[in-house]
Amino acid sequence: VSGGPFGLEDAVGAAGPVLTVLGLLIFPLLWCAPQALVTAELVGMFPEDSGFVVWVSHAFGRFLGFQEGVLLWTAGVADSALYPVLFLAYVTSVFPWLEEHHLCRVLLTYCIVAALTYVNYRGLGAVGTATVGLAVFGVLPFMAMVVRGLPQLQPELWGGVGEALSTERLAKTDWRNFVNILFWNLNSWDSASTLAGEVDNPTKTFPRALKWTLLLVTLTYIVPIVVATGVCVPHEDQALGRCQSYENWEHGYFAEVALAIGGVPLQLWLVLAAALSNLGLFFADLSANAFLMLGMAETGFLPAFFARRSQYGTPVYGILASSVGVFLISLKSFTEIVEALNCLYCLGVPLQFAAFLYLRWTRPRQPRPFLVPLPMPLLILMVLAANSVMLLILLQSHGSVLAASGAVLVAGAVLYHALAYANRHRWLLFLTPPMREEATPLTQTVACGYSSASS
Repeated sequence: VSGGPFGLEDAVGAAGPVLTVLGLLIFPLLWCAPQALVTAELVGMFPEDSGFVVWVSHAFGRFLGFQEGVLLWTAGVADSALYPVLFLAYVTSVFPWLEEHHLCRVLLTYCIVAALTYVNYRGLGAVGTATVGLAVFGVLPFMAMVVRGLPQLQPELWGGVGEALSTERLAKTDWRNFVNILFWNLNSWDSASTLAGEVDNPTKTFPRALKWTLLLVTLTYIVPIVVATGVCVPHEDQALGRCQSYENWEHGYFAEVALAIGGVPLQLWLVLAAALSNLGLFFADLSANAFLMLGMAETGFLPAFFARRSQYGTPVYGILASSVGVFLISLKSFTEIVEALNCLYCLGVPLQFAAFLYLRWTRPRQPRPFLVPLPMPLLILMVLAANSVMLLILLQSHGSVLAASGAVLVAGAVLYHALAYANRHRWLLFLTPPMREEATPLTQTVACGYSSASS
């Protein structure tokens, strides 16, 4: 979910420090907490690698379960593609000449993706250790920046709440960029469910991990933003003798703040931490995408070869397919990728919330190691609040992004029926009996695709 506040700079540039902090306080309540709670309950019910695909399939049938997998796998690949982009943004802040050498940037991006793909191939042990270590290392320079920056705070740089909420200020806000950046930084709480089958005792581990992660993510975002926006970053033209406006904030700008607060040593430390933290997030994302494909193969949605594991226990073809997607997407701009993945995500996640309510209503006696402690009316309000956030994201999306997301839906429907046809005619090997094209809720073990029999 998070490797530090890297990437939040564009939200400050779009709306200013006050609105950014307000957004970081409101979004976790309306969006993060509901998704984390839903994930914790459903992982306990279905601790499988296909995660949310199984949830939706049990509630609404295989067709919608497959569409859920296609939408969120595509969104996950786009999310993975962001981290090489952010990596280069921070490296470019130290080596500006890279900005003018497009071929160097392309080659560096591809080298990064290829190297990290190999680390994922080597197994979850390597990925987990590297991800935790890199996440911790990514937060350390922000802690130093906060400590060094507190004595340098100039509160007048934040502006007042009244000024931030004035009609003139709100009219100048780039709402599309603002809500997309906030949403991207605070989403993907469900992605861990695609690794549920690889985790020891997931029914206890996931609720505890999600609770602490939500608290830590909120704090590691808000505190550095408050300090960084309250410190004067001198204007490039020093003769003007004033601080840069928050409108200068864009991805990679934390490096400029670190230079103003602690000089070149702190800047280099932060740039290194940003680079390594983004690599850690890439590890986690690529693993989640690959194991999603493995889980879908094990439950009969994808051909059996996607269930093949390497000698390290990792999904060979899932990693390969996800990496190819990253290669194709990573040359787009940061904001283009964020908007596209958010749109796809907002089309897929409502199915998870609907499945959560449906299963709570129709299977009240099914064992739930973790139960969201709310009655049905409050659960509905919680889901409506989260869906309102996703509706806001969709309403802010460009028409071209909505059209592309619609194309993914159409492609998913075509692929589902094509695979079902290939399965029935034994053109491809699947690990379950042939898929039925009708979308009937899955209530039996074999129908859910958990049979180990091959076709």
